[in-house]
This record gives sequence, structure tokens and C-alpha cells, in this order.
Amino acid sequence: MGDESASSSSSASEDEPCCPAVAIANKLLGKDKYAALRDAFLDEYANNFKKTLDIVSTFADPYAASDPLDDEAACGQGSTAWMKIRAGRISGSRIGSIAGKNKYCKPLSEIANMVFNKSVAPNFHMARGNRLEPLINTAFEKQLGERIYQYQVLLNPGMQHFSYSPDGIGETSSGQRFLVEYKAPMRFYPSIPESYMCQMQFGMWMFQQSKFCKSDGDFTYCHFVQGIENKDGSLQLNHEVVPYNEAYANEIVHESLRVWRESFVPYSILAKEGLINEKLSVIGGTIKIPFQDSIRNCPFYFKK
Repeated sequence: MGDESASSSSSASEDEPCCPAVAIANKLLGKDKYAALRDAFLDEYANNFKKTLDIVSTFADPYAASDPLDDEAACGQGSTAWMKIRAGRISGSRIGSIAGKNKYCKPLSEIANMVFNKSVAPNFHMARGNRLEPLINTAFEKQLGERIYQYQVLLNPGMQHFSYSPDGIGETSSGQRFLVEYKAPMRFYPSIPESYMCQMQFGMWMFQQSKFCKSDGDFTYCHFVQGIENKDGSLQLNHEVVPYNEAYANEIVHESLRVWRESFVPYSILAKEGLINEKLSVIGGTIKIPFQDSIRNCPFYFKK
């Protein structure tokens, strides 16, 4: 199992690497002011996590509950309350981009979305996925012969940077617990896109360290289920089992934490001070900075 503490601390050390975002913050705010704002930001973030963890602790155990969790009061997935819980945290849908494993969304693009609390605008593909996912779940549950449970969002004590919202979790007749990930593409993926692989490996990493993990065999695999709607309205499923890869999971967790610390924190502070726009560009001019310890796909300088 991974260990968040290996790559994280409550406040940055004095020998923090001078990555681009930190260099910009130091130049615009001054090192002393930035350090003070950074420490205040991290304290506020930690306090927010404690309050949020109290909310999540009231969620019903999905293995004991029978009712679907889709109402606002229960923080069902997609609700306003659910979005607030995930705000500013590395989630399953984000970690591939933040760790540099998503060819369609670069690390800084995802960081910008997090800083300004932006989500992907609804589109045809999302609407189709939202409509088909419950149907795919019902069909797969019947095919598998095991009950698939729903759960809003997982937070683990001591892991304030992370949240994970599973498509489904289940338990075999022998008591082994597992993860399920659903996708509804226009056509079946010939191989699993790496961003989805990140999502599943991160999910297993999270659940293995959660209160729901009862034995060493729990959450050591994930069912990756694709569902396509035929012209007659019937569903065609494609299913494969993805085993847990601890080395890969630790790699993306550590990398995403590094990017969170070195980009999300300084850019959040600069945004709060009104010094950058939604593209993470400095408002009012151009700043050239030394390029050290680069983040993948990070520009050498930021301009208006």
C-alpha cells in the first residue's frame, strides 16, 4: 500500500524546489508574503478536510445499505454537496491528467480547472454516459451474479489531498471485495486508455487503505466494463478484469501530490490575490523565470 506522507507535509519546507509556479508566486508576492499565504492556505485546507471528513463519516456503509444514494442530502454523485467534497482534491477523474498520463488533458490544464473550480461542460457523450451507466450496472450485475453497490465519495483519514467516487463496489460470495468502473463509449476501446487505468489503480489504492478493506485480498482487482447501446436499445458489454499494480499506483499518487504541492497551491494563492486568470496567465504582463524542476508540458514563462 502507498503512503501519502512520503510526498506530503502540512507545510512546504524552506528548501522547496523552485518550480515555475512557486517562482512566479515569489516574484509577484515576495518570498516572505508568499510563504505566509502558503502556510495559511495549507492550514485552511487541513481544517476544511476535517470538517468534510465528519460529513463523509455519516455516509451509510454501502455493503449494509439497500437504497440508491442519489439525493442531494446524501451527497449523491453529481450533486452540489458531492462537488464541494471533491473541490481542491485529487480525484479518480483528475489523477491521470495531473500525473501526466492523459494525452487529452495536460497537468496544468487540470490544475487550472481545480484552481477555478471548473468542470467539463455537459455534452452529448456525458449525457449518453449518464443515461447508460445505470443500465450497464444492471446488466453487468446480472451477468456477474454479484450485487454491485453504490457509494458517494471516499475520503480516508490522513489523506486530505485525495477523494475517490467509485462507479461501483462489490463483494463475491466468498467475501472478497472489488471495484467496478463503467464506460459507455461509441465503440469499444481496443485497449484501456491510460487515463482510465490511472483511475482504476488510484481507486484500488484508495479503497485498500479505507475502512472498507477487511482483508489483504480486498480491492486487488477492478472490473472494467464497457457498454454500447445497439440500435434496438439493447446493451452489448465488454468486460475485463484489471489487477492492482502497486508500483504504478504509487507512481501516479506521488507524482500527482508533487504537482498539487508545486502548482495547485501557488496558483490557488495567486488566483485568490487576483494576479492570474483562468488560463493561469499573469494578469497585466509577462514574467520570465528560471526553469528548474519542470512539470511536464509546463511553459517556460507565462504571459498575458
